Amino acid sequence: MKLEFHDGLIFTSIYITYKGVKKEIKNIVIDTGASETIISPDIVEDIGIIAEPTDKVNSFYGVGGVYTTFSQKKYKVLI
Repeated sequence: MKLEFHDGLIFTSIYITYKGVKKEIKNIVIDTGASETIISPDIVEDIGIIAEPTDKVNSFYGVGGVYTTFSQKKYKVLI
């Protein structure tokens, strides 16, 4: 895992593979104080990861406001 430090934050890239399609997501902030990792649904929609009726919908509050996302327990993230 390659780490970069700039603007006082630690960044890396991750790879997601879904149904045989691999995508790199760059400039992921490593937040050591976060309890969960959130990836914007807009970033992974192009490889087919979309909200389904059985998914759990969550709201998170941060510096930029309220964020709504969904979670699917059937996927694993490998870094």
